[in-house]
Amino acid sequence: PMPVGPMPVSSSARGREDERGERREEEEEEEEEEEEEEEALLEPLPISDVVPLRGHAKAITALALDPSGSRLLTGSADYMIKMWDFNAMTNGARAFREIEPVEGHPVTCLRFNASGSMFVVTCNNSRARIYSRDGHLVTEYVKGDPYLLDMTNTKGHVAAICGARWDPANASKLWTGSLDSTLRYWDVEVEKKQEKIIKARNSNNGRVGIICMDVSADGKNIVAGCQDGSLQFWPCNGSHARAQSVIRTAHQNGSDTSCVQFSPSGHFLASRGGDDTLKIWDMRKLKEPIVSFAELDNYFSTTDCIFSPEGSLLLTGTSVKKGMGSGLLKSYSMKSMSEVGSHEVCPGSVVRLLWHEKLNQLVVGSSDSCAYVCYDPLSSVKGIKLMKNAKKKKKKEGIVEFVPARPIHNPNSLDLYKEGPSKRRQKEKDRMDPKKSRMPDLPVQGPGHGGRVGSSVGQHALKGIQKLTPLEDDPREALLKYAKEAEANPIFVHRTDDPKKKT
Repeated sequence: PMPVGPMPVSSSARGREDERGERREEEEEEEEEEEEEEEALLEPLPISDVVPLRGHAKAITALALDPSGSRLLTGSADYMIKMWDFNAMTNGARAFREIEPVEGHPVTCLRFNASGSMFVVTCNNSRARIYSRDGHLVTEYVKGDPYLLDMTNTKGHVAAICGARWDPANASKLWTGSLDSTLRYWDVEVEKKQEKIIKARNSNNGRVGIICMDVSADGKNIVAGCQDGSLQFWPCNGSHARAQSVIRTAHQNGSDTSCVQFSPSGHFLASRGGDDTLKIWDMRKLKEPIVSFAELDNYFSTTDCIFSPEGSLLLTGTSVKKGMGSGLLKSYSMKSMSEVGSHEVCPGSVVRLLWHEKLNQLVVGSSDSCAYVCYDPLSSVKGIKLMKNAKKKKKKEGIVEFVPARPIHNPNSLDLYKEGPSKRRQKEKDRMDPKKSRMPDLPVQGPGHGGRVGSSVGQHALKGIQKLTPLEDDPREALLKYAKEAEANPIFVHRTDDPKKKT
C-alpha cells in the first residue's frame, strides 16, 4: 500500500516558490516607491488655513487676482464687484471699493491683463467693459446690430457674453465669447469694432451658442464650449473660416459646459460639463478623452476646473443644494489620471477656483456669498498672510487723549453772546423757506403751456399784465361793459331790412 500523507517537496520546487515570493516583494516595494515619488512630485494643496471674505449677498461667480498678488476681485450674482487690497488689510477683511458694472446683471467673468494695469468685466449682457486697476471705467465696447443674420457684419456681440481672456502676447488685446455663436478679438483703444471674429457652427452648419472659452498659455490656440455639448478649436492666428478640430460629443447635448481649461504646457485640456462629468483631453489626440470622472454634481453654469501652477494637479468643485451639506474640492493627479484628494473648504457649493502661482494661495468662490482664501503658513507668501500677521496699533502710554470742549448753553445771555438757533429750530425755519427747502412750484392757472407761463422774456412780462384767474370774472358783466359803446356807435352791430344796404 502507498503511504498516506503529504507528498515530499523537491528542492527545485522550493527554490521556485522562494524566487516568486522575492519577485512579489520587489514589485510591492517598487510600487510603494513609485507612489512615494508621485506624492513627492504632486504640489501640496495650500488649504491648511482658511480666511473668509464676506460682503456679497449671493453666490460668487467670478474671481481675479493681479499678477503681483496684491489685489483681489470678486464678482457675484448680486451684480456687484468688490475690490480687496491685501496690503491694506490691517483692520480686518474689508473691501475698499465696490462697483456695479450693469444694473440688474450678474457678473460672469473677471480677468486682469498680463501687466495688472487693467481688468475686463463681462456681465450677462452683450457689452464687455475694461476698468483700470483702481476701478475706473476705461472702455465699453459697442453692441452689435441684432437684426443682421450674418454675425460677421455686426460690430459687436448681440447676446450675453460668457467669458473673456486676454491675449498672452499683448496686454492691450483680448478675446470674448458670446451666446451669439461668435468669438471676437478686441483692442482696448478701439471700442467701436472688433479686429477678428470667429463663428461656431453646429452639425447642421447653423449657429450655436458659446458658453465658455479659453486661450492657451502660448496664445496659439483658442477653444470654445458650445450649447450642443461640443468643443471647437481654432488657431488664434490664421484662418478662422472653419474650426481646426471639433469634438461633437464631448458632453451631453443641451447641458451647459461650465468651464474649459488648457494646461500650462498646452498639451492637455480639461472640460467641466453640466452633465456632472470632468474630462481630460490630449491635444494631440482629441477623438476620445484620456479619462472621464462622473458623479460630480454641477448646479452652476460657472463651476470651474483649474490646473495647478506647475500642471501636476487638476482641481474642480462639486455642488450641493442649499441646506444639504457642503461641496467638495476634488483634486486629480495628471500623472496617474486618478483622484488623489477630496476636501471640504466651505459650507456651500464650490463654484469658482483660483490658484495664484506667486502667493501659493487658493481662492474659492462659494455659493454661500463668501470667498475663501486658503493658504499654507509655511509655503504661502504675502497675500492674505499680510492681514493675519498685521499687528494692531497699541495706544502709546503717557499720552492723554484730547477731549473736545463741551458747549455751554446760557439762554439768558445778551444777544451779542447768544449762539445761533438750535439745529432743530434751524431745520424748521429752513423747511418754511421755499428756496432752502427747494419747494416745488405750485400749479399755476392762466395762459401758458399746461397751465404755466413759459420762461421767455415776453411771457415773463405778460405774466404780470394778464389776469391769472380769468375764469373768476362774471361773463355778464364782461359783455355789458360794451353796451354803451354799442348804442353810441352801432357800426359793429346793426340790423336793416334792406339786404342791399351795407353797414
